[in-house]
Amino acid sequence: MIALHLAVLLFGAAALVAQATSLDPGALTLGRCLVAAPVLLLLARRLRPRGAPWPSGIHLLGSGVLLAFHWISFFHAMRLGGVPVALLSYASFPAFALLLDRLVPAGRAPAPPLGPQVAQLFLLAAGLALLAGGEAAAPRWEALASGLASGAAFAGLARWNSRLRRRHGALELTGLQLSVAVLALLVPHAGGLSKATPQDWGLLLVLGLACTALGHGLFLHALKRVPPFQAGVAAGLEPVYGLLLAALLGTPVAGREWLALPLMAGAALLGLRRNHR
Repeated sequence: MIALHLAVLLFGAAALVAQATSLDPGALTLGRCLVAAPVLLLLARRLRPRGAPWPSGIHLLGSGVLLAFHWISFFHAMRLGGVPVALLSYASFPAFALLLDRLVPAGRAPAPPLGPQVAQLFLLAAGLALLAGGEAAAPRWEALASGLASGAAFAGLARWNSRLRRRHGALELTGLQLSVAVLALLVPHAGGLSKATPQDWGLLLVLGLACTALGHGLFLHALKRVPPFQAGVAAGLEPVYGLLLAALLGTPVAGREWLALPLMAGAALLGLRRNHR
């Protein structure tokens, strides 16, 4: 359980580490992938069973580009609205996962009951309404829209990966997707990354090695001992850890953002509870 919550803490810290750099969202994503991909691929190579199949090119290409979009839109929300707005708007992904469940059912599984889904949507809508309150500045609305796009991309990526991981290791899959993201971002964002200062590169090492590679490694290590439902509950607490870290490190967190936190986290945990049943 310690490894599990430490992994979620590292995931939540990613926004704070990224905020301290001077890089734009595209260069940040490129640097993060560039640092983390080789480490995850080396780990996957050591742990990969002989003869295990590699993911097909179309799946890698699509999921890798979707992963890049997810992180770019998240970092864009962070730049415009700050860490709390980015974390909480990204936490809307359960609503998009719910929508995918309705539009594209997984296999022959029956549709989930409507009542808990309505409650989940109500909690998410209330949390987003609190985030949208206060000053009606255009950057804040753009930050919310970008965070919602990040949550939608994450929901789609999670659905995609849930199928791929039935045949491929999670470390291997994530490392390959990061490599695809590097190739997709190299031409448009290499110029931005070339402007990184030594301090930026130090923070990129923390972001790529600790928040990404180590976080994934600890999470997968915990899954060997912790039931999937408990792991999902812990992962749903990522915005909670992120906001607590932000407050401890002196990042301003508005009162309405604290009020939105239990609503967004409650919606995520309600969806997990529904799936567990």
